[in-house]
This record gives sequence, C-alpha cells and structure tokens, in this order.
Amino acid sequence: LDGKVVPPKRQAMKRSMEALIHHFKLYTEGYRVPAGEVYAAVEAPKGEFGVYLVSDGSNKPYRCKLRAPGFA
Repeated sequence: LDGKVVPPKRQAMKRSMEALIHHFKLYTEGYRVPAGEVYAAVEAPKGEFGVYLVSDGSNKPYRCKLRAPGFA
C-alpha cells in the first residue's frame, strides 16, 4: 500500500523529477480504495449530510450515494 496521497508542492515539481512523476500518477490513476462499504455523516446547517460509499477495490467507486441535508 502506497502512502503517498498528497500531491507534491508546485516548487518541488519544478525541481524534482520524482515529484513530477508522483503528481502525474496521482491525478491519472487516482486512489485505490479498499473493498468494502462505509457511511459517513457530518452536521450541516440544515440537517445531516451523509455519504454512502461502496468500493470493489478499484480506483472508481462501485456506488456512491449522497444524502443532502434538509428538514423532514
């Protein structure tokens, strides 16, 4: 598992070939998310904002459902 998930700074990309390659791979391939499902919620001004994410282990989600905040 590669722990590099933060893009390098612009100045580092101008000086280092490794930083440039890291930036290119990060934005073309994306992140590998472990297989499974998760629900995360945060408190918003108009209610609860939730995200339900199901992953099959690839770099694209199998299912992503957003629950918009709103009074019921």
